[in-house]
Amino acid sequence: SAASDVYKRQVASMGPGWAWPAVVVLGVGLAMLSQVRPKEFGWVILGCVLAFAGTVVGGKLLGSGPGDLLGALVLGIFANGYGLRTRRPATTILLPGLMVLVPGYASYLGLGTLQTVGVEAGLLAEFKVFVSIAWIIGGLFIANTIIPPTRALRPPSTS
Repeated sequence: SAASDVYKRQVASMGPGWAWPAVVVLGVGLAMLSQVRPKEFGWVILGCVLAFAGTVVGGKLLGSGPGDLLGALVLGIFANGYGLRTRRPATTILLPGLMVLVPGYASYLGLGTLQTVGVEAGLLAEFKVFVSIAWIIGGLFIANTIIPPTRALRPPSTS
């Protein structure tokens, strides 16, 4: 997975302690990018950290693909639970957390590999990205089965 690959590179270059503060800073940036309400900042940051933690722990225990599934599963359960508890859209938490999980950088590297190394290596790298995305989608499906998302958030009645 992209998150666990970044974590491995981070551990190799700077030590294991630097990845976690970076995810918190990333969560703050994604909360600002998503324009969430100030009182939801902490929830968004926690969702990003939980998604990353699920990916790292799952990657260590089960491998790269199942790590992506576990990260998406933890994020989906947390986001849906947040939505049910607060009567706010689960996507408030889900979208920033997914940005932590989605292997955009790996896709960019795959395109570079396609241009520099050759078609076969580039297509293999891009195939790994699509497989990673499939694991993430599977984790979200399972999370939505465990805790279904809110179907309709109705505004308060005016009558």
